[in-house]
Amino acid sequence: MKKWLLFFVMILSAGRLPAEDGYDLWLRYSKITNNNLLIQYKKQIVSPAVLGSSATSTVIKDELAKAFAGLTGTTTAILSTPATTTVFIA
Repeated sequence: MKKWLLFFVMILSAGRLPAEDGYDLWLRYSKITNNNLLIQYKKQIVSPAVLGSSATSTVIKDELAKAFAGLTGTTTAILSTPATTTVFIA
């Protein structure tokens, strides 16, 4: 009887879990909640650049833009060529 009760409780509670598309399961870019760390990230992520124009470079640029936006809450342009202020090149 206890096993059946546990089974039904598990089945009923499973319907209340939020659905995920799978993408965020391994690349979850939650905003940084530590304010000091967030300020430090924003200061250090200046003019990031991804060299190249291949399909892979485009995917990298898109993923980095999504990561920076998710982590910092601000939009960061990913350059195709390094600028004088570039501190990150991929």
